[in-house]
Amino acid sequence: MPHLLIEFSENLEAAIDIQDLLETLHAEFAVIGKDAGVELDRIKSRATCFNYYAVGEKGKDGYMFHITLLLLSGRTDEAKKRIGGHLHKIASDVVKAKLPDASITLDVRDMDRKAYQL
Repeated sequence: MPHLLIEFSENLEAAIDIQDLLETLHAEFAVIGKDAGVELDRIKSRATCFNYYAVGEKGKDGYMFHITLLLLSGRTDEAKKRIGGHLHKIASDVVKAKLPDASITLDVRDMDRKAYQL
């Protein structure tokens, strides 16, 4: 049950269609992750807007877009890097086209297969 979590600063909403980007990343997650057992019908994606934030030296004037991918343990480091790199590039291309100074980050985390419950 992979999860795609997006956290972003509220000031991004004026320039970026967050729902459209979320849906693009959701679909691409399944495409790039297919070889690693990621199935579209099992992905859960969501985005959370933050009203209170500070980004580097720009503080409240900075732009933040962060993706966290949660995958059941057992995938190779190479697969996680490939999946994460692909999604990071998509997000960066979309966001930086309008906001070149935006901070775009991504983290891939393992969920304990033995503890995860469906």
